This record gives sequence, structure tokens and C-alpha cells, in this order.
Amino acid sequence: MEKTWDTLINPECAIANSSVHKITDVDVAQAPTFADIANTVALLLAGRMMVAHNASFEQRFLRQEFARLG
Repeated sequence: MEKTWDTLINPECAIANSSVHKITDVDVAQAPTFADIANTVALLLAGRMMVAHNASFEQRFLRQEFARLG
């Protein structure tokens, strides 16, 4: 089954390189933190293959964030 889901995440720090990706601090001010969505992300990815523009970066990011949460 194919499924798409996306959300902005509040990184709880200043957004760098806004000129590149056009996401600003204002855009993420009311967005959930990774801790807020970690369970949803885990459930969505369980037993599935993730497809992303830069999958190796995304996988590294997700591993680090899940590890940070314990």
C-alpha cells in the first residue's frame, strides 16, 4: 500500500538556510516537535520502505532523533 504523509517539525532552534528551502522560523513556530510525532512516524514506517529525495540523509536524521528520544 502506498501512503503519503508530511508535516513541518519545530526543531526548537533557529531555521538555517531559509533562502534555499523557504521554510522560516515563523512557519514552524506552531508545528509539532519530533517528540510529538515520533510514534506516528514509527507506525507509518513500520514494515514499509521510505522513499525520499535524499533518503540517506532522512534515514540518518530519523535514527538520530529516535535515539535522542530513547
